[in-house]
Amino acid sequence: MHRMRLYPVALSLFLSGLAIGPAAAESEYDRLDPAAQAAFQHLPPAAENCQRTDLKARDDRGLSALYRTRVAEARDKPANFAGCWVMQEVGCGTSCQAIFALHKPSGAVVWFSSASEGVAHTLGSAAVLLNPNSYWDDSVGPMPDYLQPMWEALVVCRDGRALAHRLSVPPSPGMDVESLRAAACWAS
Repeated sequence: MHRMRLYPVALSLFLSGLAIGPAAAESEYDRLDPAAQAAFQHLPPAAENCQRTDLKARDDRGLSALYRTRVAEARDKPANFAGCWVMQEVGCGTSCQAIFALHKPSGAVVWFSSASEGVAHTLGSAAVLLNPNSYWDDSVGPMPDYLQPMWEALVVCRDGRALAHRLSVPPSPGMDVESLRAAACWAS
């Protein structure tokens, strides 16, 4: 008899949990300290890149074919990076994430360096911070290179090539975006 009385209560609690749903997940960007978040503002995306439908990207490693299902899934997502790009992480093994960005207007895919501890990005910036919140116990020795936080930038060359470019320093107020683009496009 007690089971009969508990059934409606359990059902209503279950249904109310479904109605509320899970809380929005906090992004890696949201977990950054304010100084790191401010660095993203110094590398805004070029507005004209979202109008272009002729972008192309080089995929020397064949990752777009290997992860074709994830690339197809990214096409259906809303932009979350650099104005009109979708940033996507793909698990590639223990402590490994392959990172790519898909240009919504053209479908071009740019592959970034792999990360071990996630990626921070925002819709209003072309900057990417790989391994943004690496937690390392210094008592076990120096942090391995693959866990080090590193900055990269999405660069679109004037000829329509899109590429990821490693930055030697975080974006800063004095960063010359045009010089960065020229150096990255010339080197590739």
